[in-house]
Amino acid sequence: LERAPALGAGSSGYSTGFQRAYYSFDETMAFALDGMDAYKNWSDYLRDGEANASFTETGALWMLGYDGSQNEGMVQRLAKFGVAAEQIDEAELGRRYPMMSPEPFPTFDEDGNETPHAGGAFSAVYEHGCGHIDSSTCLEDLLRACRRDGAEVRLNQRVHRF
Repeated sequence: LERAPALGAGSSGYSTGFQRAYYSFDETMAFALDGMDAYKNWSDYLRDGEANASFTETGALWMLGYDGSQNEGMVQRLAKFGVAAEQIDEAELGRRYPMMSPEPFPTFDEDGNETPHAGGAFSAVYEHGCGHIDSSTCLEDLLRACRRDGAEVRLNQRVHRF
């Protein structure tokens, strides 16, 4: 059942479809990686050689303001799940992305005056293997697979109770 008159009319249709393993909890990482495996092998997952959606691997640069030891901890956590990642320092950021600034966003006090940055040396995490898949195209592929497998899909429907 779908409440809207068309698939993707709600928030799922506006999703960037970005797939990543970088999460705060191990359970979320495992769950995300299971989904990424499906999306990376989308036509096999659906058993549909004509599926239109496809995963585009981009990698991700996580510049979250964490220090080197925190980022190294995340690199090690990702490795436990088989995800390649590396810690990036300011020099490496400059080599890979010369147009990006490692400067943190400014902070301000209550009077609107800029305050000095209290953080240490620049550190970031680069996660390999992540990327995106178009959510609207996934929905179209899923609808076709559901109908192929005999599921009745109803649009403009509400669930009133279970």
